[in-house]
Amino acid sequence: MYEFASGVINVLEKKIFDALDQERMIKAPDKKSAFEVLFDTDMGDVATQEKNIERIIEIDLTDFKKTLSDILKKDNTLFMLLFLRYDALNFKAVLKKTTESFSYGLVPFEQLEQKVNGQRVEINPLVEKMINSIQVTTEMDSKTIETIVDKAYFEVKLDTAKQFGGFLLDITKMEIDVANVKALLKSTDNPVFIEGGNLVKQELEKLIHLQEGEILQDLKKFFEVFGLSLLIEKYSGEDNQVALENALNGFISEKIFEKSRETSAGRAKILAFFQKKMNSYANIRLIMFSKENSIPSAEIEPILLPI
Repeated sequence: MYEFASGVINVLEKKIFDALDQERMIKAPDKKSAFEVLFDTDMGDVATQEKNIERIIEIDLTDFKKTLSDILKKDNTLFMLLFLRYDALNFKAVLKKTTESFSYGLVPFEQLEQKVNGQRVEINPLVEKMINSIQVTTEMDSKTIETIVDKAYFEVKLDTAKQFGGFLLDITKMEIDVANVKALLKSTDNPVFIEGGNLVKQELEKLIHLQEGEILQDLKKFFEVFGLSLLIEKYSGEDNQVALENALNGFISEKIFEKSRETSAGRAKILAFFQKKMNSYANIRLIMFSKENSIPSAEIEPILLPI
C-alpha cells in the first residue's frame, strides 16, 4: 500500500537537510555562512528568495504538507494523524485567546475558532472529535487548557491509531508515556496523567528511582522505562529543563528511526521522514539563534534533536 509513498520519499531524502548539513551549519563561522548551508538542501530554492528563517520554514512546511497529502491519498487517516498536532496547538490558542496560530493543521484557524465558539461549521472529523471531548468554560487558566487539550489530543490520536495497530499504535503509546513523564516532572502537586500509554501512574512514579539491574516482568517495558529513567537522571536538574524536553522528544524520534531502518518501507518510513523534517526545523532555528547570539556550539549540540 505504501510502495509509492516510500518511493517518493527515497527520492526526496537525497536532498533533505541531514546530519551532514547540520554539522556544516554548526561549524560555520558566522550566521551568514550557516544560512548558506541551506542552499544545498531541499530548502535551497526558498532560501535563495527569502532570508527570514521562520518564513523559510513556513513555506517549506506548507510544501511538505502538500507533498504528504498527495502521496498519502490512499491513507488519508495517516496523513491526518501526522498533522493533528497543529490543530491541538491552534485549539489551545483559541481557548487562551491568543493570536499565535499555525496554518499547517487539518482545519483553518478561523474555522476551528468558529467551531469552538459554538458555530455550525463542518470541519475535519478528528479535529471535531477533539473539540467535542472538552467542556469549555470561562474559568480555565492556561495550565488547565494545556492539560485538557493534550488529553483530548492524545485520546483522539490513540483511538485512531488503534485502527492501524502495530508500530503506529506502539509509537502513540510511547508518546503518551513521554507526555506523562513531562507532566510528572513539571507538576508540584498531583499531575494529570493521560490514559492509554504503556505505563500506569505507579510505574511513572518509579522512573526516578529505577536502578540498573532491576528486572520487571515485562522485559520490553523495562527497557523503555529504563531508557526514560536514564534521561531523567541526566537532565532533571532545574538548569536542564530544555535539554530534558528535547531528550524526551528525541527518545520518540530514535524509536521511529530505528524501526524505519529495520523495515525501509511502509508507515515507519513515512513517520521517520516526517519526524526528520520536524526535527530539522527545530534544530535549524536553534543553530541560527546560536549564531546570531554568539552562543558556543558546545552549549547547543546536547539539545539538538536527532535527524
